[in-house]
Amino acid sequence: MLGMADTSSDVIRRVMDINVLGALWLSREYSLRADRVERGDGRVVLLSSSAARLGGMRSAVVYSTSKGAIQSLVKGLARELAPRAITVNCVAPGLVDTPMLRAGLDPTQDEEANKAVPLGRIGTADEMANAIAWLVSDQAAYMTGATLDVNGGYHML
Repeated sequence: MLGMADTSSDVIRRVMDINVLGALWLSREYSLRADRVERGDGRVVLLSSSAARLGGMRSAVVYSTSKGAIQSLVKGLARELAPRAITVNCVAPGLVDTPMLRAGLDPTQDEEANKAVPLGRIGTADEMANAIAWLVSDQAAYMTGATLDVNGGYHML
């Protein structure tokens, strides 16, 4: 993991372009078209990360910062779209078995990573998808501007 002083301007721009500007452009496009959505039928779900709350503890500061920006975007967009009863939320995964995690965590380190999670294991992509499916369902119609932490209790430590 690179420290802030070791992170190049190009890496900072790339992370911000993908994680923040990508979400901003997507959100802007949705906002421009929101009047075409039936009142109460719209759902927006963005992806943050537990890194946003941990502030670079296990990931680079730039990545953590970009994911924190997503949580702020969700609150602002939720306020804008609430009059149309369109909900905006985000999921903040913890450790999830994905190629991104595997780029920095060898499978031989799984036991140590599992110990860091109160539920005792790394999460799965399906578990993140289930959380997103719930947020876009009618069951979550009264939830907006929220970050749903899906991390096996990681933030309780």
